Amino acid sequence: MKKLLLLTFLFGALANTIYACDLPVCDIPGTIARLEKVPLDERSNFLRDLYNKYRLSAKPEALQNLHDFSIQSGKLQKHVGDPENVVAWSIYIRETSIYGLLKHAPFNLELMKSLYDESFKIPELNIERQMRIRFDSYQRWRAQINSIMDTDLVYSLYAFLDFAKQQSEEFQDDDYLIREANSVLEIAGRRLSYLYPNYEGVYDIKATCSPTPADCGNVDLKEDKLVFMHSTYDIGIYSALYSQTYKTLSYMFNRTAIESFGTKLYSLSDIANPLGRPSEIYANLTRDQKVKGYVISSRFSGTLHFEGKIIYSPIAFYVDEGTKGKNPIVPGKYKGKMGDKEVSMIIRVKKGKSLMATLWVDEPSGFLIDFSNGEFIEHRGIVNLVGMTPQKAEPYKINLAYRENPETNEYRWIGGFFTTSGKFESLELKKVSEIDIPTEQVVINKDLL
Repeated sequence: MKKLLLLTFLFGALANTIYACDLPVCDIPGTIARLEKVPLDERSNFLRDLYNKYRLSAKPEALQNLHDFSIQSGKLQKHVGDPENVVAWSIYIRETSIYGLLKHAPFNLELMKSLYDESFKIPELNIERQMRIRFDSYQRWRAQINSIMDTDLVYSLYAFLDFAKQQSEEFQDDDYLIREANSVLEIAGRRLSYLYPNYEGVYDIKATCSPTPADCGNVDLKEDKLVFMHSTYDIGIYSALYSQTYKTLSYMFNRTAIESFGTKLYSLSDIANPLGRPSEIYANLTRDQKVKGYVISSRFSGTLHFEGKIIYSPIAFYVDEGTKGKNPIVPGKYKGKMGDKEVSMIIRVKKGKSLMATLWVDEPSGFLIDFSNGEFIEHRGIVNLVGMTPQKAEPYKINLAYRENPETNEYRWIGGFFTTSGKFESLELKKVSEIDIPTEQVVINKDLL
């Protein structure tokens, strides 16, 4: 009550305006005009009380209002010559508003870029407080990215994170913040890969060598297939180069990174991959799935260049009409065709909701293919299954989508099977029966462990 009377005394009719809306300061120009006329200690008290009341606010409208007000109050205080300890209240309100908007405002690319950029331009705040604003903005998206289902939003978010990282590098933020920026960008790249894997599939390529053909190996110059394959687990994306002429998987990379909105991929040889040569791969992709890049290796002195276009891709299933509201139950027994061969398949759900499956090829040789890991992308009605040959440890993958047959109006699973050697075949399956799914809980006797 005492504070309300004080405000009424100081600002007259303005007090009614302050309490007549849901914003911290309803009439910013009027409040600034009145603050200019009151004594220093009363101006300080008003700003201090405003800060303390709203410093923990998570309401974007209130935070934007505080931000707009703090800019004007800061200008006023410099104009009237307030001492630093009083000007600090306007700075703290501004800090709180930038921090809160970056943490709580609905995502808007230009707003987020503007606020992040502004965090560098408050010289009255020490560098630690500035970096706290920036670090916590990354923490927000670290926690939220994997729940975003809107591909366009993730693209915009990636643009913001990339901008923020470049700003932090330019202004020489501490290493921990740059590491966090790279880490969250990697998470955003993986989310793009999940929602819109435009890179995935088999590419027909032509390889050349610089400065001369003699500076690369004969096998390398015969590379004619490039494959990018998402593993559906923590290995990330496989990259592979294959020569059909020599029937050789020349290069195999794990954990391929994505940059620049999914248009740049690169990977380094990994000691955990015994089949990989000491090498690096870099690739640039266009939205219409053309590729251009190069490989360098300690096995030759030249640079192996490649260029080509996609010949197998599952991307259509990520942009079509989807299941049209039909929700399939994935576990079960299936029959159908892979290419011209009759096949059957069993898919199960493992603990943690990942998938496992086995596909039997009935004709002509009767072999089977195991898939140790997989995922069900429910909002698109897509199943991805990944396995690896036991002898050569070469990955392969199935993409399946639950879609309506326009001729019969029946739903079936359609897609393809492809390998890191560039082979691919069409696949169509229909569910023929359910499988037994145990419901009882297994109790383990710890004394036996």
